[in-house]
Amino acid sequence: MKAVAEIRPSPIAGRWYPADKELLAESVDEYIQSAKLPNIEGEVVGVIAPHAGHLYSGPVAGYAFAALRGLKPEIVVIVSPMHYPYPQPFLTSAHSAYQTPLGIVKIDKKFIQSVQHDMMTELGLELTSVANDQEHSLEIELPFLQRVLDQEFQIAPIMVR
Repeated sequence: MKAVAEIRPSPIAGRWYPADKELLAESVDEYIQSAKLPNIEGEVVGVIAPHAGHLYSGPVAGYAFAALRGLKPEIVVIVSPMHYPYPQPFLTSAHSAYQTPLGIVKIDKKFIQSVQHDMMTELGLELTSVANDQEHSLEIELPFLQRVLDQEFQIAPIMVR
């Protein structure tokens, strides 16, 4: 069994998006700045974004994340698919943070514990922690969040089988 590192290193940097910090920041900024959104009335509480490599999904993701400009959330819940064959239906990270070339994004473990408790109490379902996963769908969104949000934030990663 592999030990659980405190920080989950990126298994996709250099393949799904640039591994170089400056190139990644530049490309993500370009996707976000190129998005021409209509006037959005009301409060933005969520977005739906693609999870392919930035070369393929970056322009569309730019529109989704451009809608978050100026927001200052303390926590961002990311619900994504899990493409690998874990038997459990709902998964989260066993790590304390994700790493991208743009830096570290901490996981709000207290929030995850609350979600685990509520899922078990209300639905009888577990939120299973996994370590050293190779899943891209959640991580692919992090550089966009790191560039568009106006303050440091934590995430609550939830992956669905």
